[in-house]
Amino acid sequence: TIVDDEVLSVNFTTSTSTVDEADGVCSLKVALSTIADEDVTISFGLGQDSTAVAGVDMDFVLIAGSVIIRAGSTEGFIPVTILDDNLKEGNERFSVILTEESGSAPVGAVDRHTITIEDDETLSVGFVEVDAATSEAQDSVTIGVQLSSVPVDDVSIKYTVTKDGSATEGADYDFQRQNGI
Repeated sequence: TIVDDEVLSVNFTTSTSTVDEADGVCSLKVALSTIADEDVTISFGLGQDSTAVAGVDMDFVLIAGSVIIRAGSTEGFIPVTILDDNLKEGNERFSVILTEESGSAPVGAVDRHTITIEDDETLSVGFVEVDAATSEAQDSVTIGVQLSSVPVDDVSIKYTVTKDGSATEGADYDFQRQNGI
């Protein structure tokens, strides 16, 4: 008599992955420990430890639901849409968690997969105009600067004033130092 002692369980094949913000879609691989004689349905949802925000116009789209691993196969995939934004926000992460369906394969030890989204925005600063001019009769001139992308946090810009023209500080102009942006 042959006794089938293989225990069927389902796991993520890895517990972590890293994707670029511009990748578009990533697929999380879910695998059975052995081939099943019938379809296996496993539910999944979003973990509570996310720094990334789910939803359209946010960081990613994941619709909680289930993945079906067909009879005779050992793997299935959970699609996740990664959304590219124009925010300089640093890397973000979120987790997808497997949950057992009634009458299905039990979830194994690798029941959580954490995805890190690498931010692809760089932040640089530049002048709005290359040259700024004013007349002596005018009280002041404002020199504008702009950032290359929208920051999530406050940004401080250090600057220096060079004296390479014919105007003399104190006689022709007074420079009012401010803390930047």
